[in-house]
Amino acid sequence: DSTIIVEGLTLKKDIEFKLELAENLPLIISDSTKITQILTNLLSNAVKFTEKGHVALRTKRDNGNICIEIEDTGCGISENKLDNIFEPFKQADNSIKKRFGGTGLGLAISKKFCDMLGIELGVNSKEGQGSKFWLTIPQFPPGYDRHKNIERLQNKPSSNKITSQELKCKLQKQDTFATVGIKSVLVIDDTKDNLDLMNLIFEDTGCKIYMASSGQQGIDLAKTKKPDVIIVDLAMPGMDGFEVISSLRNSPNTANMILIACSAFSTTEFKERALQVGGNGYIPKPIQPENFLSQIKEIALKAQVK
Repeated sequence: DSTIIVEGLTLKKDIEFKLELAENLPLIISDSTKITQILTNLLSNAVKFTEKGHVALRTKRDNGNICIEIEDTGCGISENKLDNIFEPFKQADNSIKKRFGGTGLGLAISKKFCDMLGIELGVNSKEGQGSKFWLTIPQFPPGYDRHKNIERLQNKPSSNKITSQELKCKLQKQDTFATVGIKSVLVIDDTKDNLDLMNLIFEDTGCKIYMASSGQQGIDLAKTKKPDVIIVDLAMPGMDGFEVISSLRNSPNTANMILIACSAFSTTEFKERALQVGGNGYIPKPIQPENFLSQIKEIALKAQVK
């Protein structure tokens, strides 16, 4: 998925995309969704900061681990700026933001995911000479007990996901959105499972639901459909949720809409940043379906009072 996205991006620029995959890569146990997010962030950045030349993704085997290199021939990073590029909302230089845009969140999210999965993440770069980011993905994540997990998988029920009927029963006691004037909702999230869950939650609320799988698609839908409430995932590749909220809040056509940030990163810094760029509220993931609608209504009521 990540390479398809990057191939599409390179078509818009004079950049060659090189993909060099080793044939003897080992099987690893990890979180494929988070690894896809990490690679998408790194590859998108490589394309963003490269005007000409190439972007390359290479893989190789290191015993039971997988090593991945993402190399570009872009603007590079000066040595004294390398220490803080994985910190939230920081970029190597203010001139980078002015020239290329963005909040500097992608690398911070990638680093947090790597820490969660025991992945080593590093960078080598020189200003004006491009950058090379590298990942070492272990065969098993931290704390993984291979024998215990095999036993758990063999004995677990066929499905531990909440069924549609169970969710509807939990939501039956909730009031509809009519009391707060919510007739339409737009959800912007790059993960299909999240969109499917949102669609199920809103199914019996009586409001129109729109779905967008990327930041730009969400902005376009917001301008054409004019929903009352927009729920924005923060950790999206390319245009992240902070940029989406800021763009919507600063556009005359969408400035008065209720914007709600939604993210697995529930730190004070992320919450404050979401509100700072224009969000009306913040709901942490994983969302609790039985409480989600009431959380939205509470945020909507506060926004209307203002």
